[in-house]
Formats: sequence, structure tokens, C-alpha cells
Amino acid sequence: MPGLPALNNLDQDEFARVLEKFLLESGALRVFLLERAGYDIARAGQTPELDAQSFAALASNAFNAIDALAESLGETDYKALHQRGGRHQTLIYRVGDTCLLVAIFPSELGIEAIECAAACAATMIEAQLTSAHKRLPSAHIDLADHNPATAADVFFRRKPD
Repeated sequence: MPGLPALNNLDQDEFARVLEKFLLESGALRVFLLERAGYDIARAGQTPELDAQSFAALASNAFNAIDALAESLGETDYKALHQRGGRHQTLIYRVGDTCLLVAIFPSELGIEAIECAAACAATMIEAQLTSAHKRLPSAHIDLADHNPATAADVFFRRKPD
């Protein structure tokens, strides 16, 4: 799996904008942009309250396990994992080769509209990742090499004024 490009504050701002737009258009309660290994890159929304770091790791592991099962069946275009419970549902949506969009919704919302909003958000995030890669094509950062609590510990450091 390739690493992330070198991300900066402009990327962070764009991710925040895309996630806020996703919340408004989809009806999601909370959304995360994760690196495929579960490292938190960006998030938006407030409810439901949860241990975000554990949730991110579990979401990443669930998606990657189902992705491996799909691959063993010859599926080459696995994009989404959906789970519906009594109060909440989750959608984990692949963003390129390096990221996942993970959203929590009320259980009564229809999955079709959610997947449509996720596809749109994923396209915008992929465009920003491509832009970041073009800025510094040789940079490929594997967050597992750094083992940060969040991606912000490696990226998005603002210089003092």
C-alpha cells in the first residue's frame, strides 16, 4: 500500500471543508477521514460520543478484513462496507489506495443517499491528495513508521507567527 503524500495546512483546510459539506449533504452525525491503517487525518461532527482512536482502529480493521475477503473472491473494485444497527449505522468508504471515509448516521436514513454523498466526498478528497502528491512527488509517508496518535502529529504543523 503506498504511503500518503506530504500533507500541509492547505490540505487540512480542504479536508475540513469536504467533511463539513459531507455532514450537511448526507445527514451524518460524525465523519472521519482515516489513513487505511486507522490513523485519524481529519474529522467533523460531534455525536455520538465515542473513543475516536479505538473507533478508527476498529473501522480500519473491519474494512481491511472485508477487503481481503473480497479480494480472495476475485473482487477488484471493493469500495464500501455498510453496517446498520438499531440506533446508528456506519459506512466505511474507500478513498483511493490510502484513505477511508468513515461516517456514522442515524439508522433510519437510506443507504443510497449516504453512498452517493460518500462517493462525492471521496472524489474531492482524492483530488486534494493528488494535488498534495504533485507538490512533492517523491514524498510517500507511511504513518505506521511514525506511529502517531493522529496524522496531525506528523502533518499540519503551523509555523509560529
